[in-house]
Amino acid sequence: SAFFLVYAGMGINGAMGGVVLGVFAAFLPAFLPLKPLFRKQPLPNSRLDSGDVYGYLWPVFLALLCFAILTNVDMILVKHFFEPLQAGYYSILSLVGKGFISIAIAVSLAMFPRVSELHEQNKDSYSTLKKSLLICGLLFGPAVLIFMIFPRFIVGTVFGEKYVLVSPLLRMFSIAVIPFALTNVLINYQLARRNVNFVYYLIPGATFYIAMLLLFHSSLLQVVVVVGIAGSFVFGLNMGSILLQNRRETRTDMSRYGLGEKVSYEKPTSY
Repeated sequence: SAFFLVYAGMGINGAMGGVVLGVFAAFLPAFLPLKPLFRKQPLPNSRLDSGDVYGYLWPVFLALLCFAILTNVDMILVKHFFEPLQAGYYSILSLVGKGFISIAIAVSLAMFPRVSELHEQNKDSYSTLKKSLLICGLLFGPAVLIFMIFPRFIVGTVFGEKYVLVSPLLRMFSIAVIPFALTNVLINYQLARRNVNFVYYLIPGATFYIAMLLLFHSSLLQVVVVVGIAGSFVFGLNMGSILLQNRRETRTDMSRYGLGEKVSYEKPTSY
């Protein structure tokens, strides 16, 4: 939809509007099959534990808030520090970044129920995470290759010839945004396992990102470099915490059941 709106002459507004329309277009078909669930009467002896609901709500809220900051604060600060024309150039890069993040979200949606099921069965879910990250890599690779080879053609065709000056930055930005996209996969993996510890890595990561943008914004190139550095930092923090957690769980299993035998593990702290 974004492509057709741009061709209709709506420019950047058409591209952003197309993204919004795409979200609603994906939401409605997914919501319709769930309508019967809202009509069902609760079971006589069923009881909702509000503590579990609120315990789950706050980590999810903080995770979504931090990720929203990570994926939008660059555009906000660019509009503040740069001239409108340069901000318009960067909005093209930001839109490309949203495309990579959308791919990661799609993979996360497929991964989430599987990881949640394995967690409830006390089975190892780390291999599912590795497969999800691998799938993202296989999807990102061709996209980056296309942006590397045809940046001017893509920008000129989709956004117009007056924006082709930003095409050299498109090469670098298509790589810089990948760590943020992969971080979305890690967030959903932790949420599926009901683990709250990852939030403590997102908050300093978002703070570091904002501080870097406030300090280093002399050019759009510098902003793109900051995006890559901060994204790698946030991804590294979260991936490192998952690796350490997986190692602790493996050691616990080996000490409990004997060396050389890999079995189910203890659940992490839940909320």
